[in-house]
Amino acid sequence: MGVKKHNKRKNYIDPILIRMFEIYKPNGIDWMLDKETKKNMFTFHHITEERCGGKRIVENGAILTIASHNFLNYLDVKRRELYEELNYLFYCLNITGAPPTEDYFKEVLKIKENALARVRGKKKFY
Repeated sequence: MGVKKHNKRKNYIDPILIRMFEIYKPNGIDWMLDKETKKNMFTFHHITEERCGGKRIVENGAILTIASHNFLNYLDVKRRELYEELNYLFYCLNITGAPPTEDYFKEVLKIKENALARVRGKKKFY
């Protein structure tokens, strides 16, 4: 399982993401249904933004690939209401303390389809 390095130390693996992998068992799929690859590794997303006091803790995190994280940041600027809906789903998933369910992914897919229907042209988010 790849982990985007958030530290200049060589071979650093984010301990918060490791803990989240143990709890949520992503099995190569992030919380927005995107596949992890060597070029599209998992990252930690702050649900409550760091600049707003959000801590780097399991309860404030979401497991996203680089592409999903970039897409979510795009929504933050272009479709704030969808960004907030996804963050709410992440928050609810953290409350369960269990891996995402089929129903969870159905909700994510509805939001993503709504967002992608309005994105002009093909955008690559990684």
